[in-house]
Amino acid sequence: MKSSNNPNGIKAMMIELTYQMREVNKKQDLILQEEMPELKKDVAVIKEKVHSIKGYVSNHLTDAVKAEEKYNKRLQLSEGKIAEIQTWKNKLEGKLIILGAIAAIIGSIIGGILLQMF
Repeated sequence: MKSSNNPNGIKAMMIELTYQMREVNKKQDLILQEEMPELKKDVAVIKEKVHSIKGYVSNHLTDAVKAEEKYNKRLQLSEGKIAEIQTWKNKLEGKLIILGAIAAIIGSIIGGILLQMF
């Protein structure tokens, strides 16, 4: 570390570090050149898998949207039928009330006649 105070020593260290960095870069480039075809294959496989997954998800989303639309249509039809049945039920209840009143009137008339007869 005594050389760090010496400008020539610092310059020599910088030159040595620069040389070492070049060597490291050369080795790194060689490694990349050797591994690049494999890396490219790996990337291609990954891209293919991602594309396949996107298609799978897209298909299922489309199916889900169609199923939801079908469900909503059935729900609307069911709600319409429920309203129709409710209307029919209300009409029947009204008719039953009228029939009950008529039956009560007829019953009271028959009862009155029977009372007068006996």
